[in-house]
Amino acid sequence: MSAAAPAPAPKKKMSGCLIAIIVVGGLTVLVVVLAAVGALKVLSSPEGQKIVRFVGDSAKMMEEAQRAPGTQELRAKGCMQAMVVDMDRMASLVKDLSPDAGDLPPGGERELVSCTVDMFGTAPECDALATAYVAAASPKRPFRVTVQKQGGQRAECTKVYTAEGAAR
Repeated sequence: MSAAAPAPAPKKKMSGCLIAIIVVGGLTVLVVVLAAVGALKVLSSPEGQKIVRFVGDSAKMMEEAQRAPGTQELRAKGCMQAMVVDMDRMASLVKDLSPDAGDLPPGGERELVSCTVDMFGTAPECDALATAYVAAASPKRPFRVTVQKQGGQRAECTKVYTAEGAAR
């Protein structure tokens, strides 16, 4: 008599790796859904909408500051990045976000002319940049020129000028 062959072992329906992938995938979907719901709740609140508006308006203002009159001439003088920021507009954006933010001091400079140079480059003098800015942009009010090396801790120079370009 011959012995009956043992019954084959039942096949596994899913491997351990597949189960782990399904669990991780499910948790990932859950986290994404919860984050989306949380973000929607925050962004639909009045405070969230203020923050979104502030970020968008600030980005637009900085983009315009890089194309403002005089910035091309500042880049020709050695500025890797040149911007002219309207400080009244910046203060208005901050006030929209935080109504109790202080006001700018009266009579001060209202434009910030910013020049960033390569960290190993030679920084142009503030006076030279002020002269170039006045010739190109014809400012109507006092302005501050600040020159900083990329990644630097302190400004190479910073000076306030009259609308005509005289140092104050």
